[in-house]
Amino acid sequence: MTPSESIAAVRDADANRAAAMAHVATMRGVAPAAITLRLLAEDDPVQNPLASLFAQLRVDFLTLNNGQKFELPFLLLVVFATNIRPSELVDEAFLRRIHYKVFAESPTIADFKHIFEKCCAERQVHYDEGLIDELLQNYYRPRKLALRGCHPRDLLDQALAQASYLGEDRRLTSELLEAACASYFVDDTEPAPVFV
Repeated sequence: MTPSESIAAVRDADANRAAAMAHVATMRGVAPAAITLRLLAEDDPVQNPLASLFAQLRVDFLTLNNGQKFELPFLLLVVFATNIRPSELVDEAFLRRIHYKVFAESPTIADFKHIFEKCCAERQVHYDEGLIDELLQNYYRPRKLALRGCHPRDLLDQALAQASYLGEDRRLTSELLEAACASYFVDDTEPAPVFV
């Protein structure tokens, strides 16, 4: 393939961008295991002149198992996320190679309530601070649960799903929050049932 044919192929692939983006959007931006992204930027441009061209365009051309080819824009960003202390996962040399590290601390009680209030507003549900105080006092404190920024969203979604299932109004109650907590949090203090 000549360089001009290569450039023409790249331009022709532009017509498939909408189909490619629709396909990737249906997969929530994650390519399935059958499709592998080639990191063309790492290829030797002397051995593979197209690698340099593709890397500059920041696109890759993928082929589905049915033979359909499409262009997929990409930007490579590797993100590691864990709840485990990094020093317990890897050695210091590995950690030095990760130049930017961000510590996401747990929210304060005031932050937790603010997040809960915003989640309620997004879902058009009345926010009752008394219910959140009750939740913290009767569920979080006795179990020594750490506050997490995702808890308000997740508990609210579970409570509203429960209300919908029961045919109740879309409003927050202590019973719905308690049911959401019972479903959401794992209680490993209970002994496993013994069948005789």
